[in-house]
Amino acid sequence: MVGTILPDVVMMDLPAINGIEAMKIPAQDPATSRIPAVARNANALAGDIGHVLREGLFCCRTKPAKIKELLDILNIAVEFSLSAPGRTTR
Repeated sequence: MVGTILPDVVMMDLPAINGIEAMKIPAQDPATSRIPAVARNANALAGDIGHVLREGLFCCRTKPAKIKELLDILNIAVEFSLSAPGRTTR
């Protein structure tokens, strides 16, 4: 779906840290490689979060969500996405 819509940000709810496999597909396509992925995980440990960030996720936070923190992260991710070459605001 990411390849057909080209969203500004992808929000992922990772049931397990192995959900990073899902982000490897858009990361390999130049049209979608700069779309930031923000992930949430209920059981993420510090080492797990470091691992997914090294694999290319923009941000990973634990649940439950703190709404202000989540909105701040999404705002930063959108700014990053729109700063990519060829991207424009809508």
